[in-house]
Amino acid sequence: MRLFPFLSIYFILQFLGSFPVLAQNSFQKDAPLDPGEAIHLLKEGALVVRLKTNTRKINEIREKLASGKLNQVHTQRMERFLDQTRDETAGIHSQVINAFNDHYTFSKVYFIPDTNYTKLLSGTTRGLFYDNNVTINREIHIEEAFLVFAQGNHEEEWYIMDTDNVQIQAPFPSYHRLSGLNTLLLTSGKQDKIVQKVNKKLHRYWDKQQ
Repeated sequence: MRLFPFLSIYFILQFLGSFPVLAQNSFQKDAPLDPGEAIHLLKEGALVVRLKTNTRKINEIREKLASGKLNQVHTQRMERFLDQTRDETAGIHSQVINAFNDHYTFSKVYFIPDTNYTKLLSGTTRGLFYDNNVTINREIHIEEAFLVFAQGNHEEEWYIMDTDNVQIQAPFPSYHRLSGLNTLLLTSGKQDKIVQKVNKKLHRYWDKQQ
């Protein structure tokens, strides 16, 4: 009977066992926030409004323009589309920031482009946020715990989530959307209506917790 293969395996296992066991992934998600805990966290902390930059769409347009495969007519059309996309994105950002400044009183609020959000989660707290002119301001920094306010698939659809992108569960008012006649008839002021609803519902839920 040959003992060598078994002894080899035994010594290899002993050798590997002498190394320390690595800890579990440090980015493992915690348990979802309790609604009551979430409203207190937000009241004492901040709301970070994450704004879509349409970066993927803009980069795709740039790639098509840089490919050299478009004729003059298509190139001009794509350039107009690029300008339109940038202007619409900046316009929505400005509308959202103005709406919060005018109507939101529940907590501190910060505005961040989605392209900077992973840096925030990685621990960077300065030089990520928009000021009221939709410009990155190096002086703005966050120190508070925060929840995230992010847009859904439609302009008038928003969610309040934790930092793991998990929607806060009811009865916390985490889902906000304009519907019915508001969606059909409003050509402007949609962001104002949404922020007014958010502010009102958060205050109402907070009062119920007291």
